[in-house]
Amino acid sequence: MVEAHSDVALADLGDLTVPNPAWIKLIYRFPNEEQYKVVDMPLVIAQVTKFTCGGFCLGLRICHCLCDGLGAMQFLSAWAETAKTGSLVANPNPCWDREIFLPRGPHRIEFSHTEFQTIEEGSNLITRLWQGNPVQKCYRLSKEYQARLKILAQEEDGEFSNTTFDAMAAHVWRSWVKALDVEPLDYELRLTFSVNARAKIKNPPLRDGFYGNCLCVACATSTIERLVGGTLAEIARLVHGARLGVSEEYLRSTIDYIDMVRPKRLEFGGKLTITQWTRFLIYESADFGWGKPVYAGPIDLTPTPQVCVFLPEGGDAEYSGAMVLCICLPECACQRFGELLMSVMLE
Repeated sequence: MVEAHSDVALADLGDLTVPNPAWIKLIYRFPNEEQYKVVDMPLVIAQVTKFTCGGFCLGLRICHCLCDGLGAMQFLSAWAETAKTGSLVANPNPCWDREIFLPRGPHRIEFSHTEFQTIEEGSNLITRLWQGNPVQKCYRLSKEYQARLKILAQEEDGEFSNTTFDAMAAHVWRSWVKALDVEPLDYELRLTFSVNARAKIKNPPLRDGFYGNCLCVACATSTIERLVGGTLAEIARLVHGARLGVSEEYLRSTIDYIDMVRPKRLEFGGKLTITQWTRFLIYESADFGWGKPVYAGPIDLTPTPQVCVFLPEGGDAEYSGAMVLCICLPECACQRFGELLMSVMLE
């Protein structure tokens, strides 16, 4: 825990409703710390910065090896409730239970696990992404926008019912590829996203209070030609299928795959990754007694231009169901991406 003081007021930080890389000093980093270092690092690092106006910021770093997003919310909520009541509050009681996720013997890898495979970069994607320094862009998408997009992503035969996430992920993926003008058309791209697997685990089931990692990476694939020329409903079906494909069997196969293959790094070849924070009760969890924070979320996405984050809307406004989409793009693609993203309101 680090205590810090700032000679400015919160109002001097600019727009407090979206991430801002300029806030990086609100997160404590050790002198000469290596980027992405995990070994020999504290599991939790917190910096509390007090501003001249009386406001404060809690900058939190939690090792992802310890917990996933839901686990982090469980920890944050318990900390906030304990601070408000003056006595230890943990509801539900935290449990580890990591033995449930041991690999099987012998390994049974029953799926291809395209999400982890090293794929030779045969497109101009990386070149296009790094045409100049990436620019962080944020877009507020209203509840009405999301409802409209969900309708447009529904197939006429009604064979499957997509979710808002299916529609949003499909639309962002298509818009991203079009704005970057990725080629060649026959190259296959990947869209990955995390699925909460807690409800999938039946044998044995997880106890309430499990705070470790229980997410599984889903992966949809498509040629550039299909992404550019296909309908929104077609791509939403791909996302829908990848999401529903995450089962207990898929999770067990993933564990065996990672244990046997031991990937040494994340693979980003031909890939966009979407991270959804909209289901985290982050604003409610972070009430330490002064009300909900004006902003809760990541600070800087610029080191990861192949990641898109869906954030819940915060600020002082009443909950409206809006989300904030944050993504990093080369400056030359920003205008086109914004136009494509908002084009659904013109259809």
